[in-house]
Amino acid sequence: MWSSMQTWTAMSNKNEGLADLPLHGSGRWCSGGNQEVNDYYEIDMQQERVITKIELDSRGERMPKKYKVEIARDKLPVMYEDRGDFSSHLVRFDNPQKFRHIKFTNIDPDILANLPKDTIHSWCIYGVRFYERRLGVVSWPIKVR
Repeated sequence: MWSSMQTWTAMSNKNEGLADLPLHGSGRWCSGGNQEVNDYYEIDMQQERVITKIELDSRGERMPKKYKVEIARDKLPVMYEDRGDFSSHLVRFDNPQKFRHIKFTNIDPDILANLPKDTIHSWCIYGVRFYERRLGVVSWPIKVR
């Protein structure tokens, strides 16, 4: 684990008070209601890092059908660059990307039609694993608990 990870922060448009829990190994973040378009989860790593891929632990069915990934460098104001749409737990960049902020935005909610009445299907993140480019060749897995 990176020594500076305890300073990382997360935010979201739903249940923001729980957003840091997956980063610091103390729980999970969930949207708290049925998934909706434009629900987002954002991580600020406090400094730029060179990342090759990211794995979201959403425990199988607790994620959108599709989400958009945006990244931003260490500049103010934060200006996001779109890095594409993803439909699995794995975000793999064609080339290593240098960024400080990453934002995951729900663009295709997974609402299960056969859920019992009054059952919610929220988006949950239990953990995030970043792979950082090091020594020009190897991607090191860095698990954010």
